[in-house]
Amino acid sequence: MSPRKPAAEFGPAGLERLFSPLRRFRHLALAVSGGSDSTALMILAAQWQGPVKFTVLSVDHRLRPQSHDEAVATRDRARSLGFAAHVLTWRAPKAVSGLQARAREARYRLMADWCAKHGAEGVVTAHTLDDQAETLLMRLARGAGVDGLAAMEEEHAVYGARVLRPLLATTREALRAHLSVRKASFFEDPSNADPSFERIRFRQAREQLAALGLKPQSLALTARRLGRARQALERAADELEGRAVEHHAEGHAIIARAAFEAAPAEIRLRLLVRLLIRIGGASPPPRLSEVEALSAWLAETGSGRSRTLGGCRVQKRGASLIVGREFGRMSARPIRIKPGETLLWDARYRITLERGSGRPMTVVPLGEAKNRKKVARPKSLPDFVFKALPALVKNGKVALVPQIGYRARGDEKSRAEILPVAPSRHN
Repeated sequence: MSPRKPAAEFGPAGLERLFSPLRRFRHLALAVSGGSDSTALMILAAQWQGPVKFTVLSVDHRLRPQSHDEAVATRDRARSLGFAAHVLTWRAPKAVSGLQARAREARYRLMADWCAKHGAEGVVTAHTLDDQAETLLMRLARGAGVDGLAAMEEEHAVYGARVLRPLLATTREALRAHLSVRKASFFEDPSNADPSFERIRFRQAREQLAALGLKPQSLALTARRLGRARQALERAADELEGRAVEHHAEGHAIIARAAFEAAPAEIRLRLLVRLLIRIGGASPPPRLSEVEALSAWLAETGSGRSRTLGGCRVQKRGASLIVGREFGRMSARPIRIKPGETLLWDARYRITLERGSGRPMTVVPLGEAKNRKKVARPKSLPDFVFKALPALVKNGKVALVPQIGYRARGDEKSRAEILPVAPSRHN
């Protein structure tokens, strides 16, 4: 999708410019935190006379005492505008370091899971031109490569859900001006004034950066131009993947080493990142420096047969490399699934238990199932890949492992469909 010029106003023509790329969808979720940008997105979506059904999702991260009340108030406001709306709650223990990144991952995971269960085709977020500029500066400070510095995409996938960003050519200032005209209030998150967060430090330095010529518009232009370079590199990685990689239904990939090693270093790195994110599922994406170290190890001889990174195990096997999910990094928590229900599992698969399957089941990694020894491992399948397969369990016993065609003896009714989700891009 090519970048668009900012809408001069939010009248009917301006709204149509913003939201016309969404017309092809039937049902989308709107990610609304209650802050200025997402509140404006919600109001603009309510003004637009489009054919899409929007459901508002607000995430209570439980990081502040007021967060629940704010999420509920946002839900109630959404309902007053005519939207269906829900609060999703992040209940996991909170890490001390990298809190904003962890919260972001949790937010997308919760929304992707909701979309899978309720048939929504994607999540619409309120990222703006200012977010483009701030993201480029943050990643430049970390020494990011082309992917890190390239523009946020208007459409990509995270944890199996489409993420759509119609406001990338719109400034935060324009959105706040629209809220002011409509006399619409919004919540100010205190963390938006906390300089301990990297993004806030860059935001607070905006005037000094502008004096040096680093205005949001020029930074966003640079990001878009780098986005063109990324597209060219992605095509080269597509070509290498087509020649060198075999993808298997069990969720792993086999790489032909000769073809892989003959490719330019940048394309090899790009392909590794792609495979690690796709196969690593719910694991945080690896840093570029870590992937560079993995690539250097792959080129060495006599340095061990396997390494782990990004929730994956990478194993050398003769003329091939095997990339599979690392069983020990997966959540062992059983997830309940009812007949007729669909869920997102390990951010890798969308699992549907068919309606005629009788009783509910639970989904666990096969390696965690109590009677897993009754399931025969195909000889061609590495043990670590076998253990990471999703198994549907009923009455404490494995009932189905669809990817290898396993069905418990005497259970003719139970059926499940397991489909891979779109690979994530964390930008």
